[in-house]
Amino acid sequence: MPTFRKVQSDYLVVPLMFGLTPIKAPLFELRVFGGAAAFFYQSGEVSGLSSISLSQTVWNLRAGAGMDIWRIECNFSYDFGITKMFETVSDGKCHGYNLTLGFRF
Repeated sequence: MPTFRKVQSDYLVVPLMFGLTPIKAPLFELRVFGGAAAFFYQSGEVSGLSSISLSQTVWNLRAGAGMDIWRIECNFSYDFGITKMFETVSDGKCHGYNLTLGFRF
């Protein structure tokens, strides 16, 4: 059975995304996007362990979809780990979901 540990890490994320807008109406817009995201290590630790080191740069592929209704924007994306976040773990790739909700001024 796997052992789970709390990971606290701070990364600066720089995404490079490309997208299409298949539906565009005056008050509604639907888009799909994909690309890569680079995560640059700032600080972090793994609780209870001192021998695991976090990678300085992590690369992920990102794919998602979003929509705008009037001035409200909602995006959902998934990150597929390409490189390891944990250098000393056999499968240290990170995968994750992102959900953003915003209001445009």
